[in-house]
Amino acid sequence: MSTSTGSDTQYFLWFSDIHYDPYYATKDAYRAGYNTKAVCNSTSIPSMGSIGCDSPKALVDSALAYASEIAASPSFIVLSGDSIRHGVDMLYASNDHEGSESRVGSAVEMAAHSDYHTDAMKKAGEIINDLMAIIADAFPDVEVIVSIGNNDVVPDYYLKLQGETLPTDNPCLFCEDGMPDPGFSFVVEGTEKTCAELKSLVGNEGKETDLCATIQNVEYLCCRQTPPTTDTNPPSSNSSMTPEDSGMLGIIYNALHVNDEDESPNYN
Repeated sequence: MSTSTGSDTQYFLWFSDIHYDPYYATKDAYRAGYNTKAVCNSTSIPSMGSIGCDSPKALVDSALAYASEIAASPSFIVLSGDSIRHGVDMLYASNDHEGSESRVGSAVEMAAHSDYHTDAMKKAGEIINDLMAIIADAFPDVEVIVSIGNNDVVPDYYLKLQGETLPTDNPCLFCEDGMPDPGFSFVVEGTEKTCAELKSLVGNEGKETDLCATIQNVEYLCCRQTPPTTDTNPPSSNSSMTPEDSGMLGIIYNALHVNDEDESPNYN
């Protein structure tokens, strides 16, 4: 794009959705989930890229080299997002469900609080720094203006600044009466979390959020309360175990709705 005043013409270059993948043609290459026939992790695939894969360095180099031929001295360069590969967290996630663009609602928040999230964010930063170095080689001393796209963050589509708080008049409450065992853990949305971690996770959430609803559905496993049930029959009368005096075992016992005296588990 350019502007012209007499013989003085100025222009800038605009790049978008480069999706640079330094792992192209390796076992860690990204492959689009919708393209099941795409092969991105083989050394025998075309060096300039393949349908269903993100952009290899050879393709990026070629595009920038051509741009520098037809527009050698831009006033500045705009890099308008989605500069790096999709699903950077797939380099660290233990299964495909954790590392994908398919998350919605509370699953996004769970992934954002995964054990590998910090490492994945650092890797995303490394990839965009590598891309900036490639651009600088093609256009030395040209200013580059960068914006963030939905795939430039981890997980995809997620951005929450460190220390950010979400003031709300209707906070998400979790185990307000205490937790018998804060270290008790179980799987929520494909990720193992302790009760203490779940309470921390919803600390700044509003009651109406998807994440709050998901975690409150399993709140009874952590708190001193009986799980929701439509069973009107009480547990066996000769069992004295309750959530209050037996901690997590009592909560799980009630959750099983064991009503038959002969089938009551023996915790002694």
